[in-house]
Amino acid sequence: MRSTFLWKSKSATYTAFITMTLFTSTLVIVPANASPSFSNGHEKIERALERAQNGNVDAIWTQHNVLVIAIAKDHFNAKNYAKSVCGFLLTNGFAKAKTKIVITDKDVLASKNQWSQLAERDCK
Repeated sequence: MRSTFLWKSKSATYTAFITMTLFTSTLVIVPANASPSFSNGHEKIERALERAQNGNVDAIWTQHNVLVIAIAKDHFNAKNYAKSVCGFLLTNGFAKAKTKIVITDKDVLASKNQWSQLAERDCK
């Protein structure tokens, strides 16, 4: 039976995810309840990805060119999804950004508070 947990932006899991991402990506550390702020275009991409998948995807930019997406892995092939997200980014104004897509397992993140990377892709 698959988990119906929805990752909320103000949840402890989200806070832990942001904190862990900041530590592992050598960014400037911000308070755990704050997320990095990027352009409106970045935010629109996050929301579009989340809406398109009806709660099976959560997306967050950890750097201006690194997009981390937590997926329900029983609904997606991680490598194919990363490839399709790259195509989406390239056609929506991020062609020159040299964006990296990191796909993680949403259920592992929610249940064990651990990062489980499923795929990574450099968009070119």
